[in-house]
Amino acid sequence: LGSQSRSLVYNMSSTGILKEHQGNGYYNLLLASVVDVIKKEGFAAIMSIHSATNNKVIAAKLKFGFYISGTEIQSMYGLGVTLVYYLNEEQRRLHEVRVGSR
Repeated sequence: LGSQSRSLVYNMSSTGILKEHQGNGYYNLLLASVVDVIKKEGFAAIMSIHSATNNKVIAAKLKFGFYISGTEIQSMYGLGVTLVYYLNEEQRRLHEVRVGSR
């Protein structure tokens, strides 16, 4: 499901919902569970990288409260979009001030 990338950052990866179960709210339940567990473990943020064309996942995560924190060109996968979810309200507020989000 993911791994620790920096001391306080959890990298969420390799998650998905089977096609026949998509559109039923299961991804939001998964996100809520991951956020709950990772927050209890003491992490400050959750990051993930997605193909720029993976609109379903990017839209779901943005709606859930993730922010776009950057883009990256990967030789194997093409353009990637980096998302971050802050588990600390102060970090979330500072991101909004610095970046002009929301």
